Amino acid sequence: FHFSQKHLISLETERDVDDVLEKSKNHLSFTQKEEDLGTKFLIKMGLKKGQKFVCVLARDADYLDREFPLNDWSYNQMRNDHINNFSKAINLLNERGYYIFRMGKFVKQKSKINSPMFLDYACSDYRSDFLDIFLGANCHFLISSSCGFQAVPMVFKKPLACISFPFSLMYTWHSNCINITKHIYRGDKKINLKEIITTKINDYYLPKEFLLENLKVVDNSPDEIKDLAEEMINFLENKEVVSPEDKKIQKEFWDMYKSSKFGK
Repeated sequence: FHFSQKHLISLETERDVDDVLEKSKNHLSFTQKEEDLGTKFLIKMGLKKGQKFVCVLARDADYLDREFPLNDWSYNQMRNDHINNFSKAINLLNERGYYIFRMGKFVKQKSKINSPMFLDYACSDYRSDFLDIFLGANCHFLISSSCGFQAVPMVFKKPLACISFPFSLMYTWHSNCINITKHIYRGDKKINLKEIITTKINDYYLPKEFLLENLKVVDNSPDEIKDLAEEMINFLENKEVVSPEDKKIQKEFWDMYKSSKFGK
């Protein structure tokens, strides 16, 4: 920066529509001492040299409630998830040879998963601010609900498989990010993507907004989250098979998306 000049920095949105992050070099790194400390931890957990691991995070209310107890964070409840909804995805990742770290500083629920290749790191005595960053920076990818921790692997250019909610927070500007979103129903009728994208529903995340229109948010099933994990693995391992029907659906989605305010 030339501090004799004025610089305008816009923080109105996190959307990197000019692909600055993807086009730029990684400006952050660990010291050798930090690398050794992080590697020592991985070895202690039983990982072999070069073994890939995945970070998993199910967003819940505990972090904000404990860190900022004077605030009412209930308006975020629609973005929360349950770690056991990720159980099938974690089992699949284990079967494909990946070690799993369940991330989080404070969490309401312990995982019920029992596997030698899984650590409920968020509920362990190992958790530290340093390891939060080290694991996020060195994971093969992160699979998570929409949360602040996503910024760590993204800054280090790691892939992201995200359960994006609200829809307007969907990550569409990185080639190594894939998304699913939660389901929205009006009564017994599921709201389709076209209605979500082209109406104000795309920005809804407050409980009262959904109540006013008799809308209900339904979490993704364990099978849907498993499919998300499998798609990311196949994409990264160059095993992804895209059928003509997949291409057709993708084109229909992007044509619709680009015609909305998101494509502007």
